[in-house]
Amino acid sequence: LQLRLKNSEDNESLKKLLQKVFEFLGFETSIVLEGKASFILAKALLDYKTYNLIIDAKLSDEKSEKIQKYEHWNELSKVKEETKSDYSVIISPNFDYDKLRRKTDKNKVMLFELRWLCDLIEEHDKLPYSLSNLESIFSADNSVKNNIFRLFEKRKILYNKIKLINIIINLLHENCGKKLYLNVESLTKIINQKTDAYIGFKRVQEYEVEEITKVFSLEPFNIIQKTEMGSIVLNFKPELAKERLNKVIKEMF
Repeated sequence: LQLRLKNSEDNESLKKLLQKVFEFLGFETSIVLEGKASFILAKALLDYKTYNLIIDAKLSDEKSEKIQKYEHWNELSKVKEETKSDYSVIISPNFDYDKLRRKTDKNKVMLFELRWLCDLIEEHDKLPYSLSNLESIFSADNSVKNNIFRLFEKRKILYNKIKLINIIINLLHENCGKKLYLNVESLTKIINQKTDAYIGFKRVQEYEVEEITKVFSLEPFNIIQKTEMGSIVLNFKPELAKERLNKVIKEMF
């Protein structure tokens, strides 16, 4: 899908592919006509938090390899109003931002580069974003690029939490026969002493370890227990703990 997006031959074929992309991201889509122009209406159905996007697509101008002008400002604004859409977006491989800025500011239109969308597809394929998460790309005051970067940074934090769960399970298992008193403070210190061994993993704070151990000491997880003295103990061998986690998550969803 990414390759087909990058190799689109005309605006209409690009638009058809983008319709599939937004369906892949979780939106309900349809084509809206206004005069000779057509647009994608993408609906994020979230009950009272539902929001709509009106999307147009244009390939870069052949001479400059950037969009320097856009012909359908009036149609885009009219369709946005008629469909009661919250955001209007133009997607293209590249833009001449200086030449388009006055019109985009006046019409409150967002410019979305194709490469950012391809990055978003890749991340969404690994672990789907919710429609609420995706709205942050369009709703904040920053540029689309900055908003996507922030979304990816939040995803990194999530991945680190998943890594942290795995690290805690393994460390508790390593220390189970040593009769060490491991509370949140000492466990955090051990984790941070070993950060070099975990590629791409940053130092953690005590509150992060506290949060993880609290959640996973409760049902339905119950893979960790805290003793009356505050010591943290693993209830299962690592492979069984991870198997229990997987089964609980499958049952929940």
